[in-house]
Amino acid sequence: MARPRRRSVDTWKTKRWYKITAPEIFGGKEIGVTPSNKPEKLIGRTVNIDMYSLTGKRDLQHIKLKFKVKGLEGETAITTPMGHEMQKAFVGRITRRVHTLIRAIPTVMTPDGYKVQVTAIAVSRRKAHNSQKAAIRKLMVDKISEASTKPFEKFFQSMLNGELGGQIYKEAKKIYPISGVYFIKTEVLENPELKEEE
Repeated sequence: MARPRRRSVDTWKTKRWYKITAPEIFGGKEIGVTPSNKPEKLIGRTVNIDMYSLTGKRDLQHIKLKFKVKGLEGETAITTPMGHEMQKAFVGRITRRVHTLIRAIPTVMTPDGYKVQVTAIAVSRRKAHNSQKAAIRKLMVDKISEASTKPFEKFFQSMLNGELGGQIYKEAKKIYPISGVYFIKTEVLENPELKEEE
């Protein structure tokens, strides 16, 4: 006797669409939609978006932001920032003819509980001595540590908008004539907004 055939379920039809919004530090702007058949599956989902799509500023399109869904409000997925990274092509352009590249990778803790690893570089068209490179690296680490005493929102934005890089540049060029300071990557290692989910 032939067994009755099971009716296959079209799982796509069981899914609902959820709106995704950027973190409040970026105005809570809608940044996309995503399907899911179970709302709880959205928690922890990673979302990547470039700054141009978020702000409309074309000169920031080389910056990619990383968010993570922390919760739901109705059919809206709320995200929290997890860091940023500059596109490799952009980093390649600014370092192509550099004779001195000084890299600093400090890990800092903000007063509101964010643990952040920062990758910053200072570049120069001329060759610096080791002592000059060491002095500039120390300056970078000290300035990043000082900036991290502010809440994460202000700390993160100061790196993205060039404010902190400009402050370091002004001090560093007194040690050696560098041509720029760039925050090429940040990674949030501990996010207090996700502790309950983890």
